Amino acid sequence: MTAAIGFVIGQAIGGEESYAAQCAGLVGLWAGLVPGSMFVARLRTGKPFAEAVGLRIKLPFDLMGLAVGAVCTYLLNFFYWIAAHWIHNLETEASKPAKDLTNDAHGFGFFVFAVLLVVGAPIVEEIFYRGLLLRSLTRYLSPTIAVVVCGLVFGAAHLNLVTLAGLAGFGIVLAFLANRYGRLGPGILAHSAFNLVAVISLWAAR
Repeated sequence: MTAAIGFVIGQAIGGEESYAAQCAGLVGLWAGLVPGSMFVARLRTGKPFAEAVGLRIKLPFDLMGLAVGAVCTYLLNFFYWIAAHWIHNLETEASKPAKDLTNDAHGFGFFVFAVLLVVGAPIVEEIFYRGLLLRSLTRYLSPTIAVVVCGLVFGAAHLNLVTLAGLAGFGIVLAFLANRYGRLGPGILAHSAFNLVAVISLWAAR
């Protein structure tokens, strides 16, 4: 609901396919996810929110997440490059959603959108998927199965069949980091690097 409200406001400001609509939609979505995650985490554990979801960064160790995210980006691109030899138009279709957003990659709107993707999305999505969902799943499933399920849900949530396998794989990596280290720091930085490399690559190729 909050995402829809934000998107409508953004449309009114800049049009249906504008950066204003995309940014407002993201902020609207997060306006629902973050308070909801805070409420559920506190209700489930009785602990302060940051402790309940593992919202901690341990420096300098967690900086390794930056390398993990960058490597995952290039591995994903390599995967699509290989698969494209057997599936017609796969590489084009896989990159189409992002290219549609960055074809007009200039100006203040694109800068704000890039910041939301590189800074906002990693924090909010890690809190929800790896801080709340993964920790809830591990109460009922083995850690390995919980990591896989969390990754699959993350991939499916992007609503794109073409990129489902790649994003699910990356989601599994992020869930593994969260489960292995008991905090979101490595995953947030990996997620940020993943999005940053994608944004830079698309901007350079516009």
